[in-house]
Amino acid sequence: MSIPEPYIALALQTVCDAVNADQTVETARERMARSLERIRMQILGSKRFIGADVRLVVLPEYFLTGFPMGEPAALWAEKAALEIDGPEYQALGRIAAEADVFIGGNAYERDPHFPGLYFQTSFVVAPSGETVLRNRRLVSVLSV
Repeated sequence: MSIPEPYIALALQTVCDAVNADQTVETARERMARSLERIRMQILGSKRFIGADVRLVVLPEYFLTGFPMGEPAALWAEKAALEIDGPEYQALGRIAAEADVFIGGNAYERDPHFPGLYFQTSFVVAPSGETVLRNRRLVSVLSV
């Protein structure tokens, strides 16, 4: 049996620039893109500071959008829920590959198999850029 290589996991405390105030899907997506670029720089900077042993970066819950604050479910799904393999997941994949880390996070997500719904999804993106794990919360304290 081989002993696994040691690694460092980083719980990255980052600011959430919530999309609640955005009036359009476009402005919400632009805000998310800016957040992802800021997070990219934070991950790369953390890896340079801590060292190459950083192999897992875990982002806070709601890191990309915040949470709904009275928005109707359909509006929140359109404005804040990510598409599977959409541009935000693609950006996370590029960041994971560039930094050579696994990235764990939590986001609202739409699934074409469940039209009209969105899920709160925890995910892991591998250094290959591929999303290798999804876990969806199926019970919520909020009614839709």
